[in-house]
Amino acid sequence: LAGLGLIPEYRFAAPRKFKFDFARPDIKLALEVEGGIFSRGRHTRGTGYLRDMEKYSEAAILGWCVIRVSPEQVRSGKARELLVRALALRGCQPIKLGG
Repeated sequence: LAGLGLIPEYRFAAPRKFKFDFARPDIKLALEVEGGIFSRGRHTRGTGYLRDMEKYSEAAILGWCVIRVSPEQVRSGKARELLVRALALRGCQPIKLGG
C-alpha cells in the first residue's frame, strides 16, 4: 500500500476512540482490513461486529468512504486496486516511488 499517502491507525470521530487501519483524512478515504473472517475473529463475533457497525455508521455520518478488505485482498493487490480507483475518483494520484 506504499505510495498511496495512507496514515496507519488513524483516529477519527474524537472524543471516540475509533481508528481506521489506514486513512487519507484529507479526502476522507479509509481502508479497513477485516481479519479473522473464517476463524471467528473479533470482527465476526457479536460484540466486535456490533462495534464495527457503530464505527462504520459514525464514519458514514461524518462523510468517510470506508473500503473494507480481507488480508488476502491486501496480499493479492486487490486492496491497492480499489484504493487507486477511489483516489482517481477524488482527483488524486498515487505517489510515484523510486523516481
